[in-house]
Amino acid sequence: MKERSVTETQSLEIESFISAATYPIRYIAKLYQIIHEERQREVVVQPSKARTDFKKKIVTRESSVMELRFNDLPVNLQLYIFSYLNAKTLSGIARTCKYWKMLSEDKILWENLLWTDLQKWKFINHRSYPYTYLETNSELTPKQIYLRCCPECQKIQQTTRNSFTSLLLHTLPASMFQRHPPKVVMFGPGLESDTHKLVQKLLWDKTISPATVDGMFPGEFEGIGSGVCLKIGGSKMNLITLYATNRAEREQNAREGRNRVSKLLAAAPPQPEADGQEDNDDGNDLRTVEVSHGVRLLCQNVDAFIYVVDSSAESQRVNIGDKELQAMMNNSKSQPRQPLLVLSAVATQDTLPLSCVRVTDMLQMNKLNRPWQVNMMCVENLDGLLEGMTWLLKQVV
Repeated sequence: MKERSVTETQSLEIESFISAATYPIRYIAKLYQIIHEERQREVVVQPSKARTDFKKKIVTRESSVMELRFNDLPVNLQLYIFSYLNAKTLSGIARTCKYWKMLSEDKILWENLLWTDLQKWKFINHRSYPYTYLETNSELTPKQIYLRCCPECQKIQQTTRNSFTSLLLHTLPASMFQRHPPKVVMFGPGLESDTHKLVQKLLWDKTISPATVDGMFPGEFEGIGSGVCLKIGGSKMNLITLYATNRAEREQNAREGRNRVSKLLAAAPPQPEADGQEDNDDGNDLRTVEVSHGVRLLCQNVDAFIYVVDSSAESQRVNIGDKELQAMMNNSKSQPRQPLLVLSAVATQDTLPLSCVRVTDMLQMNKLNRPWQVNMMCVENLDGLLEGMTWLLKQVV
């Protein structure tokens, strides 16, 4: 009996192997048969009574071709067809039937869709950075990660939350929510490169700027901290712009081809090099650089930061101000609650930019211990600026 059982088991295994090996051949043969085989169908035609032989039945034969249904295709081919669909369509066809729901939630399908669309997203923040979920070994599926990180899905969720919040706040007295306009510090190498016209257009170009100037205020800390009062929509903010050097020095450095030097920084005493510690591109250890005394006091009294970088693909200037960014964010006077908005700017619409996720990776934004968002924008028409400012104000108001 045991020998018979073993023989039957081996026979079944051989049959399964042969069936799997010959499946492509059998499928091609079936497909050929479905497409090319014509079956003759008999059709009985009743002649008109005007004819003399109307009592005789006429039998004709006509050809009919069998239809090829989507469910008759192999699963791999079905998934390949689904790979041409966008996220919105995939989410919609999941409601068609249980089988299509199973196909539309395929892990590899959503992984490919996530990495493809990620290169097209216009903004990424601390809650929509996919690598955060992957590095923490999250139990979320690729589809769930996509829906959490996708900008369009975030806008829909934000609209729902805003509707509830507006209804709730409308019933409460406005005096409970009155506060001083937030102070925001804007800095970064993007203020001194091809995108240097950002501040000028933001303050004075009324045709495209989402903000209007509502006054000015003086500096408080060693002459640092003066700025302008802005109105953006229904909100106000005090904007403080910090340049690495004055205009004359910036122009002289550009003419003579000198490296960028920032007066916002003050070199700290050198520290012994730790094992595995790497220097940045210009040979300076980021951990031995601190902001100046006046800037350190200013950081203690602001509500948010805006960091501007030139993200044109040709310039390769994204990392040119890493020391400033690290020093400002690691400053002991800077609080983790202070959000950071990175404006990934290009000068004109024709300038080829780096992707938003590429800039996020280069700046290592996921290592920050504060809310952050990277926004793509164009200085020529300020496209993308309002979305970034709106996010920043929501974080501090």
